[in-house]
Amino acid sequence: MHYRILIIILSISISSAQAEMEFYIFPIVLDSLNIDLSLPQDEAIYFFTFKGIHNKDKSQVIQYNIDSNKTKVYQNNGESKLEIKTIPGKHIFRFFTQNYHEIYSDSIEISSQQVAHYSINMTFEFQQLHDISEKPVIYLYPEEPTNVEFRIDVKGDNAFYYPTYQDSWKFVAQPNGELEFTDKSYNYLFWEASGAAPFNRDEAESGFIIEGASIVQFLEEKLSEAGLTSKEQADFITYWAPRMQKNTYNLIHFVFNEACEEYATFDISPQPDHIYRIYMKWTNINTPFTIEPQEIKKMNRNGFSVLEWGGQQSYFKRNVCRFPPLESSNHE
Repeated sequence: MHYRILIIILSISISSAQAEMEFYIFPIVLDSLNIDLSLPQDEAIYFFTFKGIHNKDKSQVIQYNIDSNKTKVYQNNGESKLEIKTIPGKHIFRFFTQNYHEIYSDSIEISSQQVAHYSINMTFEFQQLHDISEKPVIYLYPEEPTNVEFRIDVKGDNAFYYPTYQDSWKFVAQPNGELEFTDKSYNYLFWEASGAAPFNRDEAESGFIIEGASIVQFLEEKLSEAGLTSKEQADFITYWAPRMQKNTYNLIHFVFNEACEEYATFDISPQPDHIYRIYMKWTNINTPFTIEPQEIKKMNRNGFSVLEWGGQQSYFKRNVCRFPPLESSNHE
């Protein structure tokens, strides 16, 4: 059985002459708690395994202290464990990682002769600054020429629509995807809005971490899995890839179908046989970490089908955290 304990990361971002405080929720998981009768009555042991830390040599220097006593150094190598012997009771731990995160635990209690094994998950939650749902485009593919009325309710501010939207879009949809309005034809419907939906913690823990140089190949592969045509893929990739390929890494999470209703909802007449929606949330990161890969859901193109794709780039504060000096005997 696993027990989850929340701890706080305190990060200080320096901008101009001002310091801003940012707080992140960080899970510690109690993996096991056992009794070791060979230990003295006045002794207990904590073991900490640090997960999600990655760099080129797969090692990480971690400074730590317990109950604000003298700071020590631990060299984390892969799945190696930090062992801390202590007296029974409640203790507060602070870990200072090389990539400038300062991690504080709540009081963690341990009893006489107990041995506690904890995992610290180093994947963290970012603080949101700004979001905009960019270039959601909508394709319609009826089996025969069809008069369509399309209503959309956008969940954001400063919405922009193209073609011009007044209560609804009315047009004739052709099987080849062409949308015929009174005086012009279009390949798709377009809308955009700001503040549509945040990049939440769960989304930051599943998806993909992709190097900027590999973004085109990645998007071609995943959009093919989703069932997008070469033209739809080209529309998607030529919009997003140029800004993503310059990043060291991209954290990507896809949102599908009903989950996209947090961005906008549709009312389409006549009702299509299948509506497929795919949104890509992403942000640039400098250091990769462990993440659960996502399953890509595939579009059903049978009958009258509708496809919407869109994306959202998230902007986060960069963390510059004070790193306590080793020579200091105390950290208040």
